[in-house]
Amino acid sequence: MITLENLVNDFLYEPHKFFKYSDLNGNSLNKEFRFDNYEHYLQEYLGFFKNESNLKDVLSYACCGVFKISRNNQTFLIRHNHQEYFKGTNGSYRGLPLEDGKIIARLTHERLNDIKKVENFDDLHNIIKECSEVNAKFGQLSIYDAAIRTGSFLGIKPDFVYIHTGVRAGVTVLEELGYTKEQLSNRLYAPLKDFPVEMHIMTEIGAENFSCTDKDRFKKLPPKGR
Repeated sequence: MITLENLVNDFLYEPHKFFKYSDLNGNSLNKEFRFDNYEHYLQEYLGFFKNESNLKDVLSYACCGVFKISRNNQTFLIRHNHQEYFKGTNGSYRGLPLEDGKIIARLTHERLNDIKKVENFDDLHNIIKECSEVNAKFGQLSIYDAAIRTGSFLGIKPDFVYIHTGVRAGVTVLEELGYTKEQLSNRLYAPLKDFPVEMHIMTEIGAENFSCTDKDRFKKLPPKGR
C-alpha cells in the first residue's frame, strides 16, 4: 500500500530528471538531465544563481526562468520547466513568454537597492510580486520561483511553505484525506509544522515542490487512519 512516507522518500532520495527538447535559443537538444536525488538537483539548479557575480544578472535570469547546467564539459542555457513557453497538445500555449519575463526583470532592476536591503524571504517575495502587477502572465508560481532563485544569491531562504495554485491543489487532497487539519488550502503560506508530520524532514522549498509535483499521486493515498 502506498503511504505518504513512501512518497516523501521517493521525492527526496530517488533520482530526479527532466527532459529538454531545445535550449534557450531554440537549438535542438533532445537531452535528459539526471540528478542523484532532490538535493543534488537543487545544488545544480539553485547553485547557478548562488554563484553568479551580480544581482542584476541574477534578477534577469530569475524572472525569465533561465539557468545554465553543465554535462560532459558542455554548458547548456535552458529555461526552467515552470516558465518554458510552448504549445500544448490542446493547442493552447503554456508557460511564460520570454519577453514577459524580461518586462518584470527590468522592473526589478529599478528596485535593486530595495532588494539588496531585504532581510527575509517574505520581503523579497513581496517586492517581486509588486513588480509583477503590471503583467498577469507573471503569476504566483513565477513570482515564487523568481524569489527562490534570487534568494539563493542573497543567502535567503523561505521560513514558510508558500501555497500557490499547484501547491494548493496538493494540500487540498491531503486535507480531504485527513493528513492535515490545518486548512492549508485557505492560506498564502504556512509553517512546515502545519503540514503532515511525514513531510517534516523536508525543507520549506522541498515541501512546496513536493506538494505541487506529487499532487496527483496524493489521490492514491488511503484516508488517514486506515
